[in-house]
Amino acid sequence: MSAFERILKYDAKCSNEEEARQKAIKETGMIEEISNCEFTPLYFQRSEPTDESWYYLRVNMPHAPAIKGTFTANQLASSAEFKKRLLHIAKGGTYTGSTKQLDTLLRSLQMIKEVKTQNFIGYNKEFRAWIMNSAAVSGGRVFHLNDEDYFEIQKASVKSLSLTPLLVINTDLSQFTTSGLNDIWAAFGVKGYTALAFWRSGVLARLGSARLGSLFAEQAREMHKSFPFLEIHGEPGTGKSTLIEFLWKLCGREEYEGFDPSNSTPAARGRNFSQVANLPVVLIEGDCTNTSDKPSKLRAFDYDELKSLYNGRASRSLGIETNNNETYESPFRGAILLVQNAAFDASEATLSRIVSMFTDKSNQTDVTQTAAERLEQMPMSDVSGFFIAATQREVTLLQEYDHHYRKAMADMAKHANIRHRRVIKTHSQIIGFLMALAHVVPVHPSHIEQTRNFIFRLAAERQRALSLDHPLVQEFWELFDYLDAQEQHGINHAPADKADEIAVNFNHFEEVANTYRQRLPFTLSEIKKLLKSGREREFVRTASVRSSVSERCNVGKSKELRKPDFYHCWTFRRK
Repeated sequence: MSAFERILKYDAKCSNEEEARQKAIKETGMIEEISNCEFTPLYFQRSEPTDESWYYLRVNMPHAPAIKGTFTANQLASSAEFKKRLLHIAKGGTYTGSTKQLDTLLRSLQMIKEVKTQNFIGYNKEFRAWIMNSAAVSGGRVFHLNDEDYFEIQKASVKSLSLTPLLVINTDLSQFTTSGLNDIWAAFGVKGYTALAFWRSGVLARLGSARLGSLFAEQAREMHKSFPFLEIHGEPGTGKSTLIEFLWKLCGREEYEGFDPSNSTPAARGRNFSQVANLPVVLIEGDCTNTSDKPSKLRAFDYDELKSLYNGRASRSLGIETNNNETYESPFRGAILLVQNAAFDASEATLSRIVSMFTDKSNQTDVTQTAAERLEQMPMSDVSGFFIAATQREVTLLQEYDHHYRKAMADMAKHANIRHRRVIKTHSQIIGFLMALAHVVPVHPSHIEQTRNFIFRLAAERQRALSLDHPLVQEFWELFDYLDAQEQHGINHAPADKADEIAVNFNHFEEVANTYRQRLPFTLSEIKKLLKSGREREFVRTASVRSSVSERCNVGKSKELRKPDFYHCWTFRRK
């Protein structure tokens, strides 16, 4: 009689043939434990940009909840590497078998499905869906993560590989309240609604009126090839942080304002710019001063680096670890918000991409203070539903945005004080999302109209700012005029018969400045670059000039004391 027959016939504890067979195998010593847990392959996932891939497995422990994690091809092809990875993701999980036994256990790999991935949080143009941490919105519907940690959206299986930022969005719209919009108006007025329109312009569809614009930044760039930057600067204590932190609550992010680019490495800045889509990237309290003469580790962040982000282009290029010349340039998919105390200097190309507003304490009262405090105390669960409310109205919102954008473009083009085409475009885009706000939440028409007029004034102010010279250029000419008046024979070398011209020899200028103990707030190489694009005094040429300064200085002097008749000068024309 075999062991199987004996156990089946005489062992009362074995109730069926399978139990009897398992016990018989153990008695014969033919079975050996090679793992104290069970692992099941769920699906395959790949990151196309970096050519990385993983298998997603579920590990079932005897006396603990199941754990899910990724395994690379190398970790599944070697029993030693598999053992290390198993111990890493599952506490106490062990594997002592051979690679051949591992191959047998994982023979179902070729049958598992593939899940599409993205390496950021936010809107995915391929699937036309907002893919967040635990919820997704597409076609007006809300989707939740399934038991295997991915979304089934229409006919696509998709997930985000990114864990940052963590956005916790309340998908129960019965808990969503719009009272925060009234407090934004009470605390910040038209400036609060302008920030709200921008936020919604990139985030509106998903997070709230304050971020309506940034919620649709990708769609706006598809339609009009750009999305504006917003700058909020002003005195400390004017509520900038309170406003921004509340706007983040509309997106499901609490106790966060932004990051300081001057205290971040280039790699950290690049990751901040790449980790979100249709969400704002907030840059706070950066060092705005020019520091080109400082060591590289102490230099300020150059805001001109942001120019390419306006059109959604890459912020940096990365080499991929392959045997060829492959690189990866992650496009910018979000919106840029600059928040700091002092306004920053940049080139005309960068400044024309920015909608800028200044905050002060002139309108602060007990009423505004109380409203701001309510915004600070408002639970995130009450307002994060704005994301759902906005994204579910994507088609209507974009139609309204495009209509009002075009109307604002036409109205601004008729404005005598607004002529710069990019200034007109950037401010019109904010107006487009402002006017679409009423389709998401109830807003008072007069508040919208007042904010629209305010944005027109911001456009006129930006036009005036762009018509002025760079602050360092203004400072140079103020110092030049002072020294020219102080020095006995002046420092303008232009011939006397050319009264509309100014000829500057920079070595002479620096020598006289030192004589009068004037500190130069710039290097000569730096100011030369800026002077070429000056407006009030237009750069004409560089050439040797018969100096009128020398002519006056040399009167009655011997040959040894005479100054050179010719100086190499930069010539400018007065306007």
